[in-house]
Amino acid sequence: DRDGQPVIVLRVRPSKQPPPVLVLQATAFRSYLRLPNLFLPCSMALQPPLRRDVVRKLLADDPAVITWLYPHGDGRFTPETVPDSAFRPLSDWIDYVLEHDRQALELWVQSTQFDFESFICADDQPARPPKPPADHRRAADRDKPPVVEPAREQPQKEVPTVLSAKPHRPEEDLEDDFFEAPRGEPSVQEKQRQLRELEERFKSLEGPLDSKERRALWPELAIRNADVGNTDEAGLCWMNALWLTERAPARWLWAWFRTEARAVPARVEKGESRPRSWAEVPPLPPGKAIDLSGADLDRLLALPDPSTADLRTLSAYLTWAAHRSPPPAPVVQRLNRLRLLLEKHEDLLPVRAAWLAWVSLARLSGGDVLILARARDRLLERLFRSGLEPRLDLPSFLRFAGQPTGPRFHAMRDWLPRLRELAQRWLRRQPPPVIYSDYREPRTAQYIDLMFAFALAKVGDVEASRRLLDQAKAVLGEDGHQAHEFLLEAFAYRIHQAQEGKPPGGPLPAEQMEYLALLAKQYEEVKEKNSYSPHYIIDRMRWLSRILEPDQRVDPYREIKGRASDLDRALARLPDILDRAELAERITRLLDRPPQGTDPRQARARILKVGLEQAARVGEEFAVALLDRTLPAFDALPPPRDAYQFEQHATLLEKGIFLAAHFDQPTYVQQLVARFERLLEAQGVDVIQSLDSLAAQCFRGLRKLGMRDVIDRLLRKMAERILEGQELKSLTVEWAASHPEALQALLHVAGGWFYFERDGQAEFILRVARKLLFDNKLEVKRKTRLACVYASTLGQAKVAVAQRGLEELFQKLEGIRDGFGTNKYYGWHQLQIVEAVVLAVVSDDFMMGADARRWLDDDEFLVRRRIHHDLRTMMAHSG
Repeated sequence: DRDGQPVIVLRVRPSKQPPPVLVLQATAFRSYLRLPNLFLPCSMALQPPLRRDVVRKLLADDPAVITWLYPHGDGRFTPETVPDSAFRPLSDWIDYVLEHDRQALELWVQSTQFDFESFICADDQPARPPKPPADHRRAADRDKPPVVEPAREQPQKEVPTVLSAKPHRPEEDLEDDFFEAPRGEPSVQEKQRQLRELEERFKSLEGPLDSKERRALWPELAIRNADVGNTDEAGLCWMNALWLTERAPARWLWAWFRTEARAVPARVEKGESRPRSWAEVPPLPPGKAIDLSGADLDRLLALPDPSTADLRTLSAYLTWAAHRSPPPAPVVQRLNRLRLLLEKHEDLLPVRAAWLAWVSLARLSGGDVLILARARDRLLERLFRSGLEPRLDLPSFLRFAGQPTGPRFHAMRDWLPRLRELAQRWLRRQPPPVIYSDYREPRTAQYIDLMFAFALAKVGDVEASRRLLDQAKAVLGEDGHQAHEFLLEAFAYRIHQAQEGKPPGGPLPAEQMEYLALLAKQYEEVKEKNSYSPHYIIDRMRWLSRILEPDQRVDPYREIKGRASDLDRALARLPDILDRAELAERITRLLDRPPQGTDPRQARARILKVGLEQAARVGEEFAVALLDRTLPAFDALPPPRDAYQFEQHATLLEKGIFLAAHFDQPTYVQQLVARFERLLEAQGVDVIQSLDSLAAQCFRGLRKLGMRDVIDRLLRKMAERILEGQELKSLTVEWAASHPEALQALLHVAGGWFYFERDGQAEFILRVARKLLFDNKLEVKRKTRLACVYASTLGQAKVAVAQRGLEELFQKLEGIRDGFGTNKYYGWHQLQIVEAVVLAVVSDDFMMGADARRWLDDDEFLVRRRIHHDLRTMMAHSG
């Protein structure tokens, strides 16, 4: 209580999801500096900004106590506390009572209840006590009255079902289970041989991934994998079979569910004597349907940390339940709890499993289009950020197509520590940094270790990754500088994402961004002392590193540019806005009323360029609204007169093409591509430098959107423009030395040629770049940029070529000196090259090879197409 009045403290459970919107007359607080037990009032900051460990020691040293800083309105506050153990679920405190139309609603609820045949699974019975000794049993039997037991039903012999091409009939939906093998079945070795033959047959077929011949093989692949115990592979094959089928037979749905349930870890439940899974699934009896009990679902819902196997099994069961008529009552009664569970742990699921679960929940909820649209936006944002995750979304026989699986992966783990040692030796050979004043020892070596810790986590060597992270912490954590402390936590966050098997992406944690905002307020004060602010040192690393910021480019000079004009200031702040509604509102307001003092045409083009980059975070409706504005805004621009204007024009079109393809808007794609081609054919503008940066962004994004023909055409046009109509064989080292930007652009084109299996042309460009790099005649800045693009292109080549080239880069490249003011903290040029190598090594192209990469790109196109199709179909039916 406070002043004799009761006080209610409402605390949101820790979750990755945003907090709920509550309309209350109350004081709102939020977590501070990622400390789970310390809360500050929203929109307020703690002054002066202190290091996280200092704040914890002063205000939140006891993790068992929740502390919030209650404001007094004059800048002062009072820490108020309550034990963590005092909190209880809201349902324990509040009863929800209907005040209006209760009787009518109760009658309606009763009218919608259905009667089901009773079903009792033997596995649901309580565990039987152990049998007593024989003499005790005999004594007990003498005392028991005689009983007549009903005759036991003879078990039916299960006959394996063979998938055939005959027309589907409803009565065939509930067939005998076809996982049980007949007597005299082949040996395990024979089954594995048959599976390998089937996989090779699948890969050797001509045509796209969704061809009729391949569709017919997915169910058989699933059955064969389940038969040899590859439950994870079998589940992925069933997902593909269901994904490419308009109306799946019920036996397919149950087979997928039963396959996934086999992988659920067994747990010892309270009050039971043996471990069990939450879904021990019996075969499907002829002509009958089996439903899980509410207890099975409650066991899953009660898990504090469900596994991927638990969630995949839930997805399969929801898909089965949604095709039942009427749907199982235990599922319908728990729809809201199931929805919350999926929202919280959605990232652990393959994209297909997540979408099938959400489609099923939408159907079970009576055609809830809104819940499906929100799921669509989240999954498309996930694809926009990081694409399909090979480990989660692609069967291993496609993931490792064209290469041995185990030896390659283990060789990669063994090779990365050697590559790290070469990188550290290379760093020690480079000239020392130019230090102008206030000498500090740069921590470049520790940041290299953090980058390789990320790489090792990506290839699954978690233990080695942790060792490198601990080594870096031992130095950076003791340095005492706020920039090193922030960057260490930021790298650790990305490394932990990779260690947990999650695709590294999304913004950095809100608590870190809040702390960074506090540091930014000190910018003017620090500048007067003729030193770099921690905020600038951090943002420069965020601008450099695609590990830290894989989804956006942070401008380290935005504080300076922000004072140049209102438009610069507004655009500089857009990437930091986390709230989607606020982001959409800001961009729309800028487009409707561009700041005064700017050319409206140029201003709208600049706003659209930033808006298109951020639109995938907001959703399809907002993206389409921006695309509507993009075409007229581009057409209103004057023809480019120099390379800078050409780059602005081309970047606007490239971002529009990618966004339109991402949201399956073919009309916009065609119109934007046509303008892009006309822009490439424009005469009188030196576009080489612009094509370098443009090619780096365009091709890898477009190829996973089903746009191979567009990519091939653009590659050809760009190569012709760069070479000015000359043959590729006319390219010389002397010409490249005087046109380094042109060579960089050609390297990006070469990366595209590797994808289209034009290795000879691509390797010719690599040889020219290699000779120029190791001649050491370029100045440092150009040499650094060329080395980064060279490493990135090597990552597209065959493994042996790439490994030799990347090792040689650290053995022969010399003279990389950093003269930037931040070199007291880290060597910016050296880290650029090391991270380019690391990202090339952990890229899907390098880890999977060209064949598997093409499978994944084609697969992502099919996934996007189905997601858009399902939502539009449900919207049409609900309308």
